[in-house]
Amino acid sequence: MKKYEKIGLGIILLISIIFIGYYFISYKIDTKTPETDQSIEEILEKNKESLDTEVSKSKSMEPKYIYEMIHEMANTLIVAEDGLIYGNITINDENINRAMAIINQSDSIKEDEKLVFMNILQDWKEEDFSNGVQAHNYAWNKLNGTIGRAKDLKKEYK
Repeated sequence: MKKYEKIGLGIILLISIIFIGYYFISYKIDTKTPETDQSIEEILEKNKESLDTEVSKSKSMEPKYIYEMIHEMANTLIVAEDGLIYGNITINDENINRAMAIINQSDSIKEDEKLVFMNILQDWKEEDFSNGVQAHNYAWNKLNGTIGRAKDLKKEYK
C-alpha cells in the first residue's frame, strides 16, 4: 500500500507543478505590447521644443529606471488585480517631456522599446489614456513584476 500512496502523491505533486507553472507562464505571456502607430521621428518632431532639455547621463538612462518611470506613471491610471500598487508619478507635461528626453537620449534601451514607450507617452500627452493597462503591464513585465498586474483602467480614464 505504501508504494501506491507514493505513486499517487507523486502524480498529485506533478500535476500541481504543471498547473502552477502554466498559470505563471500564461500570466506573463498575456501581457500585450501597446500599439505603435507613430514613428519616433514623428513624435520627436511634434515635441522638439519641449524635448530640448539636456538629461544627465546617469542612472536615469538605465533601462530599469525607464521601465520604473513608465510603470509608476501608468500606476495612476489602473486598477490592479490584487489591489496592490507601488509608486506613482503624476502624468503631466513636465514628467512626460522628461521621460521622452531620457528615452530619446538613452543608448541602453532597445529601439523597439523606445518606439513603444514614445508612443505611450505621446498618447498620454494628447490625453489618450486608453493604453494605460497595456502600458502598465508592458513596463511591469520588463521589471519582472509579480504583484500589482493591471486589470482595468480607473473609471475616470475610461
